[in-house]
Amino acid sequence: MSKILGNIRGDKVIWAVVILLSVFSLLTVYSSTGTLAYKYQSGNTEYYMLKHLIILLFGLLIMYLTHLIKFTYFSRIFQIALYIAVPLLVLTLFVGLDLNEAKRVLPLPFHLCEAYPDHVPGSSLEQETGQH
Repeated sequence: MSKILGNIRGDKVIWAVVILLSVFSLLTVYSSTGTLAYKYQSGNTEYYMLKHLIILLFGLLIMYLTHLIKFTYFSRIFQIALYIAVPLLVLTLFVGLDLNEAKRVLPLPFHLCEAYPDHVPGSSLEQETGQH
């Protein structure tokens, strides 16, 4: 654990805020899932807290691994993402799901979740131009 903490680069305040917000989110999920737990998990609120903890740890791991990548590589990654986004938008036009009378959602196999390809070009252009 101390090896990971020693390898953290960047703004320590941002890391502290992220960890603090993560802890608060665990408390919030634990305290707010009572009704849901009684309805679907026989009152087991720990189920939802552990589920949230796993998702949270996965997100923190992705954040840690991303911070290890040299920031100059992101420019090239987002250029490639922009070229991938155009075919995805065309594909969404033909096979996308209707959401609020517009085809915005691309269904993923096995109904795991849905993709919103209209966000990819905007994110790529923001990263490329440096504007938010």
